[in-house]
Order: sequence, then structure tokens, then C-alpha cells
Amino acid sequence: MEVPFYYEIKHLSNYKRHQINISTLKILFFYLKINNIMKMIKFSKVSQELKKISNLIHQKGWVCAGEGNLSARVHGSWRIVNSGEIKIDFDVSKLNGEFILMSSKGAKIRDLRENPEKNLNLLKIQRNKIYLIRGKEPSTELKVHLLCHCEILKNELKENFLLHVHPENIIALSHPVKSEKELNKILKNIHFEFKYTFPEGVGFIKEKEPGSLELAKETAKKIKRYKCVIWKKHGIIARGKSFEECFDRIEIVEKLAGIYLKLI
Repeated sequence: MEVPFYYEIKHLSNYKRHQINISTLKILFFYLKINNIMKMIKFSKVSQELKKISNLIHQKGWVCAGEGNLSARVHGSWRIVNSGEIKIDFDVSKLNGEFILMSSKGAKIRDLRENPEKNLNLLKIQRNKIYLIRGKEPSTELKVHLLCHCEILKNELKENFLLHVHPENIIALSHPVKSEKELNKILKNIHFEFKYTFPEGVGFIKEKEPGSLELAKETAKKIKRYKCVIWKKHGIIARGKSFEECFDRIEIVEKLAGIYLKLI
């Protein structure tokens, strides 16, 4: 919505022109106020969802202590004021102008239930530089989240949320599995619904150092094709249109992995 600061019509008196000018200014300030309120509502909505999902994750036992991390690409126009720059050695230019909401380094998922804002960081990507708008230090899996968001945006997948956790059954299943093909064959044979929920299957990455650029690049390649990607002996990451959708997708894979482990 564009609101002109001044609008002049020929033959109007100075008084009338002044009235129109004041009127349009009022409209402009009202629009800016509403826009700011909407940003707060959107952030509040994400926070409320996080309280629900973090509680479910904790109940499921998918993480312990400071394990797990999550992020979301959010819309807004927050200013960069007294923010620190986070040094990176990889390209995130696709995210130029974007804001990323991410869990803090060492943040406990269970603490998100009580105070999401305290355990989240807001990042601004500008000219391939990352600025910390709020929060302390982002997750150790910063590279994974940023490169995955790059691929999601590049491929117009319209799924701005990422969730990474450590479910026991998925980790146990990943130990003997040697390939992505083998993994998908196992999951497909466990339950008919798998092929309907994950027609493309799920991604699989062999052992990579947590937090490494190598893991981030491999995951980003997989995430554009698969809704979920399993990291061997580590955990799983899922994308979705909300944290709840990410959770649902992981829950399905975890259930199938559990059924398989009971059968062997």
C-alpha cells in the first residue's frame, strides 16, 4: 500500500491542500502502526506454536538437555540497531533481505515452553552478511538452517519452517542402514501410508560432523527434494509450513522406525 505524503489538485485553496496533506499523513501513520502490530501478531503466533510443539517434543523424549534446534523464515521490517555481525564463509545471498528466527546455542527445547522469546534469535541477512537483531548466539547448526532456507526459497517450496531433533527409533534404525534406497525400502514395507505421506521417500545422509559445512551442504541438497532428511547416528531434520507440520512428519517416520525395530 503506497500512501502519498502530498496530493495536490489544481484550483484547490492552500487550506484544502493542507487538510489533504494532514489526512494522508494520518493514514500513513495508521498504516505503519497496523503493520507493526501485524508483525507482533505474527511473532506471537509463532511463539504460541513453539510453546505447544516444544512441549510435545519434550514429552516424546526426542531431545535432552540442549539438543535439537529449529528455525523459521519470518516476514517483517525490523531495523538493524547495535547488532553484531556473525562471520560466515559460505554463500547465503539467496536470503538477502530475509529474517530468520532461530533457537539459541545450547537452548533447551523444554525451556521454549515457558519463554520462547528468551531462547530465540532473530537474524537479518543483508548482502551476504548475517546480523544478530535480537538474542545471544544462534544454534551450532546455523549453517544447516541457512543453507536449507536458501534451497527452500530458491525452489519456491513455500515451507519456511525447519525442525531438527534426535528421536531414538530413527537414530537406532539409521545405524545398520547403508543407503537411502535401503532406508526407504524398509519404511515403505512397514506401512502402506508411507508412500502417500512421503511419495518421494525420505533423505539419508551418512555420518557427518555436527555443525559442519559439509553436513549443511549435503542436507540442503536433500531438503529441496525430501520433506525429511535422516542423519545417520544423529537425528532427523524436517521442513514444513509450520513447526507443527514439521513435527507431524517426524512423528510419522519415528513411528514407522519403531514398528520396524520391534519386528527385527
